[in-house]
Amino acid sequence: TARGELTQESGALLLAPLLSARSIGGSVRFEDPLNQVGALGGSGADLVFALSTLGDLALRGTVAAPEVSLVAGGSIRQAGGAILADRLRANAFTGDVALDGPGNRVAALLPSGAAGGFALATEAALDVGGALDAGGLLALAAETLTLSAPIVAPSVALRAAGDILQLGGRIAAASLAAEGMEV
Repeated sequence: TARGELTQESGALLLAPLLSARSIGGSVRFEDPLNQVGALGGSGADLVFALSTLGDLALRGTVAAPEVSLVAGGSIRQAGGAILADRLRANAFTGDVALDGPGNRVAALLPSGAAGGFALATEAALDVGGALDAGGLLALAAETLTLSAPIVAPSVALRAAGDILQLGGRIAAASLAAEGMEV
């Protein structure tokens, strides 16, 4: 835990099987793509929480910040905890993004993607405000879904307890399934 900014110096790599970090009044920015962090425990920031890692990343604790950015050279998987964020960016360069566990509260999805599948479930209304790209199934579940940016994947599954609205962007998919009160 630190007051103010918690950043990574150039060339100073993080090598940790489990990382927990918290900034009070600032951001946590550990964005070197050569970091080797296997799991993320309870963490947060008052502004931005950003973590990049070379391999797979397992979410094991709750991560809370107005903006959360998770980047992995492998996969990003939710093994526990939750993401509490106004804005989320999640990218997995050679694997899947699987953030579909219970308790997530994400209001907006920024540009994100995965070489494999991409799954996000949130207990809040979700605005897809950034382009989404997945090499496998792209699945989104939320209270309501607002699509404002392009979505590209072989298969897309959209599920909402309320409405699904497409205000912008296009969906490029061989198959599309949408389930909501009004689609």
